[in-house]
Parts: sequence; structure tokens; C-alpha cells
Amino acid sequence: MTAASFNSDYWETDMTKQQQITRDMFIMSTAASGEAFFYANAGYSYDPKTETEEQGRIRCARDLARAELWAEKQGYRFEWMDDDINSSFYNDDLPVRNLYCCQMWAVDGRTPVQSLGGIDAPFAPNRYFRVIQAELASQQYHDEERRAAEREELLFTKD
Repeated sequence: MTAASFNSDYWETDMTKQQQITRDMFIMSTAASGEAFFYANAGYSYDPKTETEEQGRIRCARDLARAELWAEKQGYRFEWMDDDINSSFYNDDLPVRNLYCCQMWAVDGRTPVQSLGGIDAPFAPNRYFRVIQAELASQQYHDEERRAAEREELLFTKD
């Protein structure tokens, strides 16, 4: 696999107001299908003290769908490439498989903001790649929220 952008360049930054509205309507209409996709294809966690396993699975699917849509709307892009290690790095199974790396790039296109390597996707890689991208988007979203809260706290705690 060569370096390639998984997301299309369809959502350009220089959009008219009507194009932005159309994009936003498309994003909202795909939210439910995103939740269904992540429910079927992503892992999940749950706290048995506060929720059932099913509730945790739904929550995690919803969070990944929201993160995916957030990243798309913000203009982040993802780039996939061969990793510098292969499956022989961690097991002796044959045949040896390529491992992949995914980078999430900031809107400026010059700054990687999240990345994950050593990704093994022997079965249904496109579905797994989508899950990985949503996980990176979720991490970026939470990182940005945390930084914003830290900035706000600094503003209110200065003498």
C-alpha cells in the first residue's frame, strides 16, 4: 500500500454557504449509519456498575460515529502507508503480512496530530481502517477538549 489519503478531497475549505449546508445535511444524515457501522465493526467497553454491556456497546459506537463526523467537518485527513515493520515482528505466522501506519493530519496539511503504527489488517482491512481513523479522531477530539479546558482554567486562575 502506498501513501494515500483515505478521505476524498471533496470537502474543500473554500465552500459557498449552500455547499456548507449541503455538506452538513449529508453529515447529519450519515450519523445513524455510522453508529450502525461502528456497532457492528468496532470494539467497545462498558462499566458494569453504571451500564449494561449493550449500553456500553451503543455508547462506544455513537462516540466513534461522532468523532468520525467531527474530524470530517473539521477538515482533518488520514494517510495510510506501509509501516517499517511486518507481521514477523510479533509472530512466526506465514505468510508474512505488511503492517500499516495511519497518520491524522491537521487542517493545514503539514502537521500530523495523531498516528498509530503496527496495524495488522488481514481481514476486511477497509472496515478496520475506518475504525482506526475514528479512534484517532476520537483521541484528537478529546485532546482538543482537554487543552481548551486547561486554557480556560489558566484564564480564571491567573492573579
